[in-house]
Amino acid sequence: STQSTWGQTQTSPNNNMDVLGAVQDTNSFTHSLESGLCAQLPEMLYTGAINESLIRCTATTDYLTVVPHAGRDRAGKLWLGVEVVSVLDGTPRDAQPLDVVVAIDTSGSMASSLSFNSRIPKLAATKKFVADLAAALRPDDRLAVIVFCEEPHIVVNAGAPNVAAVRSALEKVKATGCENVPLALEASYALASSLRDSTPEPNSRTCRIAFFSDMCIGEVERATSTIQAASLKGAENGIAISYIGLGADFNAQLVEKLTVASGSNYFSICDEADFQTRIVENLRAAFFPVARDLDVRITARQYEIKGIYGAGKEGTLLSHQADAGWSRDRAHLYEPATKTLVAQVDSLRQPVPCDVIGMIVDAADGGADRPVTVLAEKSVFAAPIISSAPAGYQKGGWFLVALDERASANGTQGVVRFELRYRHLDGSEAPSVVRELDLQQALSSSDEGMRHVLALQGFVAQVNESRTSHEIPQDFREWLEGEARVLDLRHQLDTLNKLTELLARFPPASSSGATDPSEHPVMG
Repeated sequence: STQSTWGQTQTSPNNNMDVLGAVQDTNSFTHSLESGLCAQLPEMLYTGAINESLIRCTATTDYLTVVPHAGRDRAGKLWLGVEVVSVLDGTPRDAQPLDVVVAIDTSGSMASSLSFNSRIPKLAATKKFVADLAAALRPDDRLAVIVFCEEPHIVVNAGAPNVAAVRSALEKVKATGCENVPLALEASYALASSLRDSTPEPNSRTCRIAFFSDMCIGEVERATSTIQAASLKGAENGIAISYIGLGADFNAQLVEKLTVASGSNYFSICDEADFQTRIVENLRAAFFPVARDLDVRITARQYEIKGIYGAGKEGTLLSHQADAGWSRDRAHLYEPATKTLVAQVDSLRQPVPCDVIGMIVDAADGGADRPVTVLAEKSVFAAPIISSAPAGYQKGGWFLVALDERASANGTQGVVRFELRYRHLDGSEAPSVVRELDLQQALSSSDEGMRHVLALQGFVAQVNESRTSHEIPQDFREWLEGEARVLDLRHQLDTLNKLTELLARFPPASSSGATDPSEHPVMG
């Protein structure tokens, strides 16, 4: 997801969902930083920072639920924290067998190194990754392997996983030529479809394509619409896809556009340990979604929702959310005064259409009582198992909602309503979950998880700002070091130190904008 994602994004044990269908992480930023690529540092993602941090999370016995929080950042700004959690977080896969078609990119770019600090070629690393995946499967699972550049070729026929056969089939495969992603996907879906068609009860097995590629932007961008169409068609037939991006040059933001289909997700892999912990050791979190069509809505009458941070949302609201007004199926989320108004309209002799009632409701309260969609995801994956995590802690599983306090004589108070809706994997609609958060009570109580996520939000905002300002303010450093005395922020402090060193070595260009290439040997 996503816990996540929402990475893994999503990751999962005992308490946090990766609410993302498309998992985002900080691998690209971290590896660019460690390589000294000052001029090429990508934007750090809020989702990635949350997903790589061990945060205190909420245990639940519910299949899927939402847990609301509230807090203020170091500047006094008001935030809502949202956890989407499941009883399946941090649990191993169940008895359902898995059919997986592995597709391996063997184009020329796969001969380059997996990371800036590694001499292992991407293709060599992928060969080992696929063998490790085969070893992690069960005897009742089925595995097939396709390699592709200009043309796809089946090198391991579908059947029970055989590690020796996989290694032997891939031993002589070399990286050469140009990749043809649409053709490779077509062949992968055809093979996956044949596996589903050969099963008397297709829904008794999970079917997935594991697509290994460095996904260079030029090669994929030209085929984005074709790939999206193929992914959507596959999902309609019960076939999901996991894009496993290889190397720091893997274009995660591009692939996020491709994971539009239900059950799809992606990973950015830059070393062997990453693949082991996120996929091989966590097949449930990687390959088995627990729900689909997730929707989280918030009603915050006295506050304006200004942005969403984390869970793949970087500050902006969903484009359609402002259009979602009153309706019968959401009437229970509105204030008592609104319910009374609707009852009065319903009591009229002539029936009033629902859309007209919605117009009356919106005109009566200025839209302040309107639920706003803050998260909508095609798929939810359980958070992964992290054996080293202290009890009650997990990576990821949170996202933040920024609030702007409307003018009020009552100060920060009132109740914020949260509603979570989702569908089961068979398409049936689950009962909605409604939670209410008393802001005054939440802000006056100690909440370690919320404090941690707000510290991560401040860290990401400052890091991204420093990419253009070329400095880390001393007061921010002191604040983060103070938070690190009570929260696990060691990775963030390490990143801050490395970034400070890099910025010191490569000061900003002169006011004229001229830069001497000899002074910036790693700017590429």
